[in-house]
Amino acid sequence: MRLRTNINPLNEIHGRTMREVSFIIPAGTDLATLPAALEAAVPGLVLEARDAASEPNGCVNTGGLPDGSRYVSVLLYDEECADPDCQHHNVDGAPIGDTRPLRVAPQLTPSRLAALERAIPEHPQRKLTGSDRDDAMLESLGIPAHHPARRGV
Repeated sequence: MRLRTNINPLNEIHGRTMREVSFIIPAGTDLATLPAALEAAVPGLVLEARDAASEPNGCVNTGGLPDGSRYVSVLLYDEECADPDCQHHNVDGAPIGDTRPLRVAPQLTPSRLAALERAIPEHPQRKLTGSDRDDAMLESLGIPAHHPARRGV
């Protein structure tokens, strides 16, 4: 698992910086269980709009890799966005055009990062660490240089 800070890898329209926790999960992992597992690991983390009262402070994005494993990006908002005209529309589970505010995600202390690592089924041979080797590994998996996983926009 790696942590990137002060980035906006998906070029979200609201343009605010965020933190990203990313990792690779093995083929066959049930993607539907990821948001709840991550939320349970970090108190106050809300990744899906489960009801009208939910105010997310992050979201989960995944991308398939040729061998069936998946790249997972968990974006955590560093700034609130309550502007109803903002076109963020990146709230998992919310309808298109949803204008609910995005809230600031909880801080990731060392103990919370450790809890996230325990909560995810990270691929045993493809662990992202935040080191220089991550980019080479992502490239070897077929992720091009312009992909959000490989750029810190």
